[in-house]
Amino acid sequence: MAPPSLKALAVHTAPPPSAQTASPSSEDSTPSRRSTASDPDLKYIRLIYPSARSGPCIIAASEQAWHLGVRPGMPLAEARSMAQPTHRRPTSKKTTKHKESTQPNHDAVQFRLWEPAEDRKGLCEAAEHTRRFAPIVSLDELPAPDSLLLDITGCAPLFGSESSLGEQLIAQMRQVGYRCRVAIADSVAGAWAFAHIDGPSWDVPLSVIPPGLQSEYFGPLPLSAARLQPADIDILHQLGVRTLKALLNLPREDLPARLSADGVTRILQLIGAADELMIPLPEADPVCTSWSSEYPAENRNEICEVLQHLLTQITEQLDRRRLGCIRIECELTSGSGIPGSSETIQLAAEVIRATQDQSILLEVLQLRLESIPISSPVFRIRMHATTSPLPQARQKDLFSTADHLVPQDELAALVNRLSSRLGPAAVGTVRITTDPRPEHTIEVRPVLNSGASRSENAESQEVLHRLVTPSESDQTIKPSAQAHSDRPLRLLPVPWLLPTLDSATLMSEGLHWQGRRERIVAIYGPERFQTSWWTEQPVHRDYYRAETAQGSLFWLFRDLSNGRWFIHGLFD
Repeated sequence: MAPPSLKALAVHTAPPPSAQTASPSSEDSTPSRRSTASDPDLKYIRLIYPSARSGPCIIAASEQAWHLGVRPGMPLAEARSMAQPTHRRPTSKKTTKHKESTQPNHDAVQFRLWEPAEDRKGLCEAAEHTRRFAPIVSLDELPAPDSLLLDITGCAPLFGSESSLGEQLIAQMRQVGYRCRVAIADSVAGAWAFAHIDGPSWDVPLSVIPPGLQSEYFGPLPLSAARLQPADIDILHQLGVRTLKALLNLPREDLPARLSADGVTRILQLIGAADELMIPLPEADPVCTSWSSEYPAENRNEICEVLQHLLTQITEQLDRRRLGCIRIECELTSGSGIPGSSETIQLAAEVIRATQDQSILLEVLQLRLESIPISSPVFRIRMHATTSPLPQARQKDLFSTADHLVPQDELAALVNRLSSRLGPAAVGTVRITTDPRPEHTIEVRPVLNSGASRSENAESQEVLHRLVTPSESDQTIKPSAQAHSDRPLRLLPVPWLLPTLDSATLMSEGLHWQGRRERIVAIYGPERFQTSWWTEQPVHRDYYRAETAQGSLFWLFRDLSNGRWFIHGLFD
């Protein structure tokens, strides 16, 4: 069962409407005197605005400054002359000559020094207002970032729909003084591209791209939507490439010869051929608590009592913030308390569905605690909760006994218990792959990944939903399933080599299996399996179903490369 595709949301922020400013790169000092942390931002600004290489220039302009003719990339002196024009002072009637005053109009536009570090700090502060909409919030990786990236995979049902999530996010940002444009797409590159489009047809605060149709909407977008470097854009303009549609139609094998390595990566991210990681921003006020005492916890029962006390504090914080917990991490410090003699023990437990239920969190922690050896008393425990939006509440029937049993909740509780006791890798689901080799046709994937990101937790919830609510297509036998009905359900871990060297000897003498000879009375086949030429270890086999006189049915294959026979499976 394939996991759901990534759903990315990009928030293109703008200053609050009350801020009427134009920002120069430097005023009274050169950009090179700024801190080293901002050097990548300054280099990027000099790259896109050539006027910034020789002196101060405008980086961003407010709406009022824009109406006065101030534009990004304009030298500071020219911007001042346009934004603060001179005006005439009234003269006396006795004077014959009109004297022109050069007093500037200071009420027009204020010029402020650009601080890249302050911009990043402001984006991180704005990210705290988006925490309840997505489990992962990250900063745009480009220099001089102006966007927040949210991984909303599996979060849309919590808010009604993707459109409703975007509208609530825009309303939340407006309440704190930000104007923003929100785009939702199947990838980070797509969401960024649609969030940065300018023009009358795209002058909307929210854009939701239907699943699977992202590439069709890319057509009219300009090259700047691909996050390419100016040098790559100049080369493409020389080739007559102006839109993303023309860019994506270029032969992929010719791109490394014309564009930079970063440009090729950006194009591969647009078409979904390369992954783009989102590095989560650390929470400014994480959900955490701690306990320490000069009277340590001597045994597991006392440790569980401390864990229960800490979970009470954690759930109170979750309730105030209207969030749920999907992972609990504990750091247990044991020993005598003397510096250098203490030992740190890591304890972590995950749940599939975000919850505020203290009993569920305590149960999974206790199950994990049973498998961890603790040789000395514990005198300090720190606990941290990984948060996620709560599932949408569902109205239940007061007088129904069956309506209170939610299959997905029951299955989630079972998976939580089994994963905590046996380990996350022991509880998995089966997925059919496209590999033609029988030993690689089935892939077992854990339902709950240990230490996984919170977006993968949303995928686990989707897997549970599909397991308890099979669709009509799952109940119908597909042609591919009928074609595989002649294959065994049980394969050997490693194909068993038969000493027989040719087909005639195999048919006359039979095969040896588990200390006895099996005489073949009928054989059916062949079914040929061949891998592609680029496979690292190519496979060329002919498979047969061999029926023996004892009533057994074996699945044999003949390796076409050397003629050897193998037993690969048994029919029950």
